Amino acid sequence: MTVGKHRVEEQAGMDVTLDSIARVRRIDHVIDGESTPRSTVQHVVFGASVSSSDATLDTLCDEDWEIGWYDELPVETDNLGSYTRNDIQLFLE
Repeated sequence: MTVGKHRVEEQAGMDVTLDSIARVRRIDHVIDGESTPRSTVQHVVFGASVSSSDATLDTLCDEDWEIGWYDELPVETDNLGSYTRNDIQLFLE
């Protein structure tokens, strides 16, 4: 979790506390017609909290993404893949 905490703080530019591991997913990348994965990655989804109630994520935004604090799944996520949508949903239930 130390590496995850460091990475989130580096990306977000703020102190965070990683509260829990919410999901670990293994994804095998297989090319059509082959039975052996070319590569395998692990996705780890963390529950986290920020140290300040007025924390902003403005530094992470670029022209392709809009970041914010949400109480329900935003409609804008309809174009995301099911993994991403399901990961977000973990924290809104």
